[in-house]
Amino acid sequence: MSAVAQQIKEASNPDVQADIEALLKQPRERPAWLREAQQAMKRRLRNEPAIEAGIRPAAVDEGAAPSDEVGVRETIVFAVGTPVYVVRDGRIDLDSARAEAKGWRKLLAQHDASMANVLMSVGRIDVDNFVDDSPYVGTAWVIDDGLVVTNRHVANLFAEASGVGFKFRLGFDARTPIGVKVDFLEELGNDRSAEVRVERIVWVAPETGPDVAFLKLAPASTLVGRKALVRATETPRPKLPVAVIGYPARDSRFSDRALAEKIFGGVFDKKRVAVGQILGAGADEITHGCSTLGGNSGSPVIDIGSGEWWVCTIAASNSSRTTPFPCRC
Repeated sequence: MSAVAQQIKEASNPDVQADIEALLKQPRERPAWLREAQQAMKRRLRNEPAIEAGIRPAAVDEGAAPSDEVGVRETIVFAVGTPVYVVRDGRIDLDSARAEAKGWRKLLAQHDASMANVLMSVGRIDVDNFVDDSPYVGTAWVIDDGLVVTNRHVANLFAEASGVGFKFRLGFDARTPIGVKVDFLEELGNDRSAEVRVERIVWVAPETGPDVAFLKLAPASTLVGRKALVRATETPRPKLPVAVIGYPARDSRFSDRALAEKIFGGVFDKKRVAVGQILGAGADEITHGCSTLGGNSGSPVIDIGSGEWWVCTIAASNSSRTTPFPCRC
């Protein structure tokens, strides 16, 4: 088993470890999805040196039967130990991850109400008149009344300095500013929206500061009930179960798209909940095992038990090592 998979397995709570072990001990009765996902994981592991060197990974015959157990343990650990859930009607769809992830299902069911409150306050940053055809650029969440926070590197896509403040950049037409809204829904299978216009860019941190920016929302009825998330006051302990809530995108920077498809179930651009554990924590950064992609920039890292948050950044500098590898925030 790779060092990362072993680290995640050891950080998992007893119920999750039991789920992982149950699959590992059933070589002849493993579910059908495992073989297919293993092919993507095996390709990743065998081409890791090439990937790190920037070389295009070699092809793997997806139809060939696995000749060995390469990638099986890693696939089980990431699928059962760090699953990614779909959000439907404001709640985590517990049936949207692998059925074998019983430990996570139990934990999330226990905190369904508190997590639903958190989900209401996280939204997708949508843009129009943008420089390309991207419908959105990242994730934001409510930090105060009518105020949302995201990453600096996200805000810089539509914001620029102007005198002592900030303004919206000119858009694709080179005449009018980029339009920015936060949609607090954007769920799979849900055509409704809960868009609120961003009326002002309050502050974008300088390059020498933290990767953070604050946006002022226009008054709107859709903000009702969307409370500011509570900031944790203590450093998170290692092995603490956490969730990253955001909108993972088909990330061209991720070196193995086939593996991303398996991990995220082919669902991108919609609100997702990626669960995992705190793997390490310091004075100004934490490392977690949750699976993330580019659209997660700006996502909060949430303590599942308390609903409190620590950070709002999924660092762009670690994009080559995000999924399914630990992410530093």
